[in-house]
Amino acid sequence: MTANCAEKKWILAIDPGSHKVGYAIVYEDLSHGDMGIISVDELSSLVRRYFGNFSDENSSKPVLVVGDGTGSKKICNLFKALISGVCPCVKNERNTTLNARKKYFQENPPKGLRRFIPLGLQWPPRPIDDYAAWAIGEKYFISND
Repeated sequence: MTANCAEKKWILAIDPGSHKVGYAIVYEDLSHGDMGIISVDELSSLVRRYFGNFSDENSSKPVLVVGDGTGSKKICNLFKALISGVCPCVKNERNTTLNARKKYFQENPPKGLRRFIPLGLQWPPRPIDDYAAWAIGEKYFISND
């Protein structure tokens, strides 16, 4: 876990899929920390990495936000089995892929001749499930203000 996780309020946001998931640590100021794309089989190690020191006696329970897309029910059941006392919050995934694409290009602007092609006609050169997880985490903080 990064040092910032201990200093700021944060959540673990998940963009579920049938074979892979995107994840992002999202802070209450809507910035992000660690992000990535992992296989569903690697979720238990992700949980141990971020919630390994959690116990029911802690005053603040970890918050897990899962998008309501493909595989969300399976992911929620997995997290419930791995972490006692944590109930994943499910958020609507509407428009998160569009927001993810926008966020990707904000952090990774096109270079060379690609910068002259309108962003609406471009697609990121890699999967953006982690950016979609960031967008899901933002939805959580915005709707829970």
